[in-house]
Amino acid sequence: MYGTNFYKDISKATALTLPTGATQGQVREVRVWFGYKRAGITTQTYRIQIFNGTKTGGPTGSALFSQQYSLSSILADNNLQTNEQPTVHSLSPAVTVGSSFFVVVDLGSYSSTDYGMVGIVSGDLLSRRVDEDWEKIASGQWINMSSSWWTSSSPRGWYMWLEASVLTTITGIEDVAASVPISFDLRQNYPNPFNPSTKVQFTVRDKGRAALKVFNTMGQEIATLFEGEAEPGRIYQREFNAAALPSGVYLSKLESGGAKMVRKMLLVK
Repeated sequence: MYGTNFYKDISKATALTLPTGATQGQVREVRVWFGYKRAGITTQTYRIQIFNGTKTGGPTGSALFSQQYSLSSILADNNLQTNEQPTVHSLSPAVTVGSSFFVVVDLGSYSSTDYGMVGIVSGDLLSRRVDEDWEKIASGQWINMSSSWWTSSSPRGWYMWLEASVLTTITGIEDVAASVPISFDLRQNYPNPFNPSTKVQFTVRDKGRAALKVFNTMGQEIATLFEGEAEPGRIYQREFNAAALPSGVYLSKLESGGAKMVRKMLLVK
């Protein structure tokens, strides 16, 4: 699963589908787990792209989002591990997608000297993985991985490890659709800076009690956004309304199973 293999693959794409009843969503964040980065990478780049399309039909039209990033900044080393941290890509403004869409990692066309620059996790990570559904080769053609010759010994094809955080509306109720991770994580609030309200998302690794609270910089508790039983495999979302508070920095703090995580939030009025 490296960039530019001997058959000159450029992009790797995974199809994601919103929950039943949602016709469109707002993609706000994409996370990719890179399992390998060759030592010495400096100037090489890659792109994260979003396309509409279906798993059977492939990506369609022009990219709804296409942003270039530096390979030197990805969170991976050259040890061929699968326990790396995700490289987070925030999309601002959020990208509107249909009920089915693609997240694409575009590694570009490089010379033979660039072979093996970076690897995407292609096995199980925390016992979860998502299909690599389509791939673009150097000619610009999208190839359906389910019919590719190299899947003959693996009917489900190859796999990637990524997720997309998507805000949707289903019969008036906000929900989040994604390739949901099994991990302890407190997402950056959105929007940020905010006025007067913002949304905060979190996930937990194990079933048990969790608490999401807001503090000021003096350590004083301002609000409790969540306190109770939480389950893995679900993205929880709560809204923080600071209409009665002055401008400044506030801290969201998540605690669960002995783990803690804190994020800064900026209120600007």
